[in-house]
Amino acid sequence: MDKWCKNCHQCFLQCRDYEARTCDRLVAPPFVCNGCTNERICHLPKKFYVARVAQADRESKLRVSRSHVHASDETLAKMNAALKDGLLSKQSVRHIMASNADAFGGLSERTVYSYIGSDGLDALDVGRGDLPYACSRRPRPKQAATKTDAKCRVNRTHDLFVLWKEQNPGALVPEADTLKGQVGGCVLFTIQFPCQLMMAFLKERETAQTWTGIVNMLYRTAGRPLFMKLFPAILEDNGAPFSDPVMTENARADNNPYRLIPRTRVFYCDPYCATQKPHVERNHEELRRILIKGTSFNSLGQDDVNVALSHVNSYTRASLEGSTPYDKFAKAYGYEGRRLLDRLGIVKVPANEVTLDPYVLGKKFKRHADRIILRRNGVK
Repeated sequence: MDKWCKNCHQCFLQCRDYEARTCDRLVAPPFVCNGCTNERICHLPKKFYVARVAQADRESKLRVSRSHVHASDETLAKMNAALKDGLLSKQSVRHIMASNADAFGGLSERTVYSYIGSDGLDALDVGRGDLPYACSRRPRPKQAATKTDAKCRVNRTHDLFVLWKEQNPGALVPEADTLKGQVGGCVLFTIQFPCQLMMAFLKERETAQTWTGIVNMLYRTAGRPLFMKLFPAILEDNGAPFSDPVMTENARADNNPYRLIPRTRVFYCDPYCATQKPHVERNHEELRRILIKGTSFNSLGQDDVNVALSHVNSYTRASLEGSTPYDKFAKAYGYEGRRLLDRLGIVKVPANEVTLDPYVLGKKFKRHADRIILRRNGVK
């Protein structure tokens, strides 16, 4: 336009020579108008820093960057063909990628290693075991588990447990512990009742949340009256899996999940004092006759554990005057106790059929246990 119009406010849309004016504050730190004293009277374009929006943008970028690489079906098919031929010839992944660069679509060597043995390359007939050096290297040690609540022992020590027992004579308190297989594998959470009956639950993770889930399951299965009769208190190990006593001691109300209802008490043994819970430690010896120390529990299911428990709990004990833990438990808690055991898969095994041998879990587990025993005695 050759002429200035006082009534026109959109000259910048028509003028070829128009140059937008910017504030010096936007071209140098802090690059935003936050805190500017002229903010209210300034008519220049503005930029503001909004923390909530910036945080949401950052979290979105992090989610995208950490969602790992998704190779296309075509790339996976080419990777399958190249890796299958190369690994069967005992070639390294680096050598295969260097020789077949087009087949890997620009993926890094670390990404390809992650794909091997995962769902991404499930069409492969080879896996991690076919890598030249993978099986000769020891697995990385897992990071030590930390306690959910570092102050969980406050007001729950063994000395206070002894005092609680004196105030509640006749209370039958079960003991809780864990039984481990091979390092890094599945673990058993065990509960030993005063009548020597043992419950055990196979879990993949040894965490406080896992133990809380087991207690909640027993609370729902047994019902509140029987649960409070079975667990007036619980004497637990001092380890990390038992470090959330608040959620063990309380149940969430059905009509209000934020309201907690007391259901039991939790006490802890002193560190490195297994003698303070001798009953569960002693019964572990009977269970270890089937689940030999050093064997892996990864191939087992909860049904297998229930079979082992049924035989151990049907084994007569001299301390019970020739009776079995199953019979003592059924006598102490009646029909409700027997129904709970049925629901958990623990049954009475006839005396002449009780077997405390790994063979009770099948021939394959028996061979695995025999190899562990031979290795322990120096025979490879």
